[in-house]
Amino acid sequence: MNEIAAAAPHEMSFLSLFLQADPIVKGVMILLVLSSLGCWTIIFDKLLRLSSVRRQARVFEEAAQAGDRLHPQLPGPAGRIVAAGHEAWRDQDASESRAERRDRIERAMRAALAVDMRRLQPGLAFLATTGSAAPFIGLFGTV
Repeated sequence: MNEIAAAAPHEMSFLSLFLQADPIVKGVMILLVLSSLGCWTIIFDKLLRLSSVRRQARVFEEAAQAGDRLHPQLPGPAGRIVAAGHEAWRDQDASESRAERRDRIERAMRAALAVDMRRLQPGLAFLATTGSAAPFIGLFGTV
């Protein structure tokens, strides 16, 4: 009994557990920590971008409600979409019908929207992949 009490107690700190782990477990833990850092970086970037877009949309909405002329200098995606529609509206062609002109303006506005959506999408694939794979990687590390 004295021999058991005299033995050094196992240290249960994170660092000692990590150092005592198998190389595969260490690799999995490092992978999970790096993935977590990458995810948090993307999340904070998305929060900043979306708050900026939200603020710009509020400015655009206030200008529209005040009856101000919506010009290309208005910030944000809404201003760029309106500017694209206005530019397409100014390019008049006498041979096109009213429906063709409306379709052309709509296409220009959709193209401007697609550009702005592509600016907001970086990192989503990494978040989706990490979110779906991390539980399985973590389970692999515990086995």
